[in-house]
Amino acid sequence: YTLACIFDAVDGYIARNWKCESWSGRLMDPFADRALEWSAYLVILHHAMQLDSGTYRDTVPLFIGLIVLYGIGTMLARTLDKHMRTNTVAKQKQVLLFFAIVALLFGIAAGYLQYERLSEALLTFGWIALMLSTIACGLSALTYIEERRRRIA
Repeated sequence: YTLACIFDAVDGYIARNWKCESWSGRLMDPFADRALEWSAYLVILHHAMQLDSGTYRDTVPLFIGLIVLYGIGTMLARTLDKHMRTNTVAKQKQVLLFFAIVALLFGIAAGYLQYERLSEALLTFGWIALMLSTIACGLSALTYIEERRRRIA
Protein backbone atom coordinates (compact mmCIF):
# COMPACT_ATOMS: atom_id res chain seq x y z
CA TYR A 1 0.00 0.00 0.00
CA THR A 2 2.74 2.46 0.98
CA LEU A 3 4.75 1.76 -2.16
CA ALA A 4 1.68 2.18 -4.38
CA CYS A 5 0.95 5.54 -2.72
CA ILE A 6 4.50 6.71 -3.35
CA PHE A 7 4.26 5.74 -7.04
CA ASP A 8 0.92 7.55 -7.28
CA ALA A 9 2.41 10.71 -5.76
CA VAL A 10 5.40 10.62 -8.12
CA ASP A 11 3.08 10.05 -11.09
CA GLY A 12 0.96 13.06 -10.11
CA TYR A 13 4.03 15.23 -9.57
CA ILE A 14 5.44 14.35 -12.99
CA ALA A 15 2.09 14.88 -14.72
CA ARG A 16 1.63 18.33 -13.19
CA ASN A 17 5.18 19.61 -13.51
CA TRP A 18 5.80 18.32 -17.04
CA LYS A 19 2.32 19.35 -18.21
CA CYS A 20 1.42 15.77 -19.09
CA GLU A 21 -2.12 16.01 -17.78
CA SER A 22 -5.02 14.68 -19.79
CA TRP A 23 -8.75 14.56 -19.23
CA SER A 24 -8.71 10.76 -19.17
CA GLY A 25 -5.80 10.75 -16.70
CA ARG A 26 -7.60 13.27 -14.54
CA LEU A 27 -10.64 11.00 -14.59
CA MET A 28 -8.87 7.66 -14.13
CA ASP A 29 -6.38 8.67 -11.42
CA PRO A 30 -9.09 9.07 -8.75
CA PHE A 31 -10.51 5.65 -9.70
CA ALA A 32 -7.07 4.09 -9.21
CA ASP A 33 -6.67 5.94 -5.91
CA ARG A 34 -10.06 4.76 -4.66
CA ALA A 35 -9.39 1.15 -5.70
CA LEU A 36 -6.13 1.23 -3.74
CA GLU A 37 -7.78 2.76 -0.68
CA TRP A 38 -10.83 0.51 -0.81
CA SER A 39 -8.73 -2.65 -0.90
CA ALA A 40 -7.05 -1.47 2.32
CA TYR A 41 -10.49 -0.64 3.78
CA LEU A 42 -11.61 -4.23 3.23
CA VAL A 43 -8.71 -5.52 5.33
CA ILE A 44 -9.37 -2.91 8.04
CA LEU A 45 -13.12 -3.63 8.09
CA HIS A 46 -12.52 -7.37 8.26
CA HIS A 47 -10.28 -6.83 11.27
CA ALA A 48 -12.77 -4.50 12.97
CA MET A 49 -15.60 -7.00 12.52
CA GLN A 50 -13.53 -9.74 14.20
CA LEU A 51 -13.53 -7.78 17.47
CA ASP A 52 -16.20 -8.41 20.09
CA SER A 53 -17.18 -4.80 20.68
CA GLY A 54 -15.80 -1.37 21.49
CA THR A 55 -15.29 2.04 20.01
CA TYR A 56 -12.92 0.79 17.30
CA ARG A 57 -15.34 -1.85 16.06
CA ASP A 58 -18.35 0.46 16.27
CA THR A 59 -16.84 3.55 14.61
CA VAL A 60 -14.40 2.30 11.98
CA PRO A 61 -17.17 1.10 9.60
CA LEU A 62 -18.92 4.47 9.97
CA PHE A 63 -15.74 6.45 9.28
CA ILE A 64 -14.85 4.29 6.28
CA GLY A 65 -18.41 4.48 4.94
CA LEU A 66 -18.40 8.28 5.08
CA ILE A 67 -14.97 8.46 3.45
CA VAL A 68 -16.11 6.12 0.66
CA LEU A 69 -19.24 8.24 0.07
CA TYR A 70 -17.03 11.34 -0.12
CA GLY A 71 -14.75 9.57 -2.62
CA ILE A 72 -17.68 8.54 -4.82
CA GLY A 73 -19.13 12.05 -4.63
CA THR A 74 -15.91 13.75 -5.64
CA MET A 75 -15.34 11.29 -8.50
CA LEU A 76 -18.82 12.01 -9.84
CA ALA A 77 -18.40 15.76 -9.37
CA ARG A 78 -15.11 15.68 -11.29
CA THR A 79 -16.72 13.93 -14.23
CA LEU A 80 -19.49 16.53 -14.35
CA ASP A 81 -17.40 19.64 -13.61
CA LYS A 82 -14.15 19.90 -15.57
CA HIS A 83 -13.23 23.07 -13.65
CA MET A 84 -13.20 21.31 -10.29
CA ARG A 85 -9.73 21.29 -8.75
CA THR A 86 -8.55 19.53 -5.62
CA ASN A 87 -8.79 21.88 -2.66
CA THR A 88 -6.25 22.24 0.14
CA VAL A 89 -8.45 20.47 2.68
CA ALA A 90 -8.76 17.47 0.33
CA LYS A 91 -4.96 17.26 0.07
CA GLN A 92 -4.61 17.42 3.85
CA LYS A 93 -7.31 14.78 4.19
CA GLN A 94 -5.37 12.53 1.85
CA VAL A 95 -2.20 12.83 3.96
CA LEU A 96 -4.16 12.04 7.13
CA LEU A 97 -5.83 9.12 5.40
CA PHE A 98 -2.47 7.75 4.25
CA PHE A 99 -1.15 7.75 7.82
CA ALA A 100 -4.41 6.28 9.12
CA ILE A 101 -4.39 3.39 6.66
CA VAL A 102 -0.69 2.64 7.12
CA ALA A 103 -1.00 2.73 10.93
CA LEU A 104 -4.11 0.53 10.88
CA LEU A 105 -2.59 -2.02 8.49
CA PHE A 106 0.66 -2.20 10.48
CA GLY A 107 -1.36 -2.36 13.72
CA ILE A 108 -3.32 -5.31 12.37
CA ALA A 109 -0.10 -7.03 11.25
CA ALA A 110 1.55 -6.39 14.64
CA GLY A 111 -1.43 -7.99 16.35
CA TYR A 112 -1.13 -11.12 14.23
CA LEU A 113 2.58 -11.24 15.09
CA GLN A 114 1.72 -11.07 18.83
CA TYR A 115 3.18 -7.55 19.37
CA GLU A 116 0.14 -6.50 21.38
CA ARG A 117 1.35 -3.14 22.76
CA LEU A 118 2.67 -2.03 19.38
CA SER A 119 -0.56 -3.18 17.76
CA GLU A 120 -2.67 -1.25 20.25
CA ALA A 121 -0.62 1.93 19.80
CA LEU A 122 -0.76 1.75 15.99
CA LEU A 123 -4.48 0.96 15.96
CA THR A 124 -5.19 3.88 18.31
CA PHE A 125 -3.13 6.29 16.21
CA GLY A 126 -4.76 4.95 13.05
CA TRP A 127 -8.25 5.31 14.54
CA ILE A 128 -7.58 8.95 15.50
CA ALA A 129 -6.15 9.72 12.04
CA LEU A 130 -9.14 8.00 10.42
CA MET A 131 -11.54 10.09 12.52
CA LEU A 132 -9.70 13.29 11.55
CA SER A 133 -9.78 12.19 7.89
CA THR A 134 -13.55 11.76 8.13
CA ILE A 135 -13.90 15.28 9.54
CA ALA A 136 -11.62 16.60 6.77
CA CYS A 137 -13.88 14.91 4.18
CA GLY A 138 -16.82 16.91 5.46
CA LEU A 139 -14.83 20.16 5.43
CA SER A 140 -13.53 19.44 1.95
CA ALA A 141 -17.05 18.72 0.67
CA LEU A 142 -18.24 22.04 2.09
CA THR A 143 -15.30 23.77 0.40
CA TYR A 144 -16.17 22.16 -2.96
CA ILE A 145 -19.80 23.24 -2.59
CA GLU A 146 -18.78 26.81 -1.77
CA GLU A 147 -16.33 26.98 -4.72
CA ARG A 148 -19.02 25.68 -7.05
CA ARG A 149 -21.54 28.20 -5.72
CA ARG A 150 -19.06 31.03 -6.34
CA ARG A 151 -18.37 29.92 -9.91
CA ILE A 152 -22.08 29.72 -10.75
CA ALA A 153 -22.95 33.07 -9.11
